[in-house]
Amino acid sequence: GEAFWHSDGVICAACSHEGVLPLTASLRELIANLKNINWHNPPTFTLRKTDLLAAEKILLGYLPQVLGKQLKSLQFIQQL
Repeated sequence: GEAFWHSDGVICAACSHEGVLPLTASLRELIANLKNINWHNPPTFTLRKTDLLAAEKILLGYLPQVLGKQLKSLQFIQQL
């Protein structure tokens, strides 16, 4: 079914509202693959630009919540 990303996590279509990010099938597959990747010997793969940007947006929104603070290095990188 349809799922969306909100700052608090994944929500269903009934709970979605303006500002949530759709979790498309290809984006869910990308996240699952990245979670299980062998980072010592990563495979070659291609992905859609929209999925990459959406995954980045999710990660950048999620990290401060998990860590309890904004990362200064991320703010610096975003300014480049």
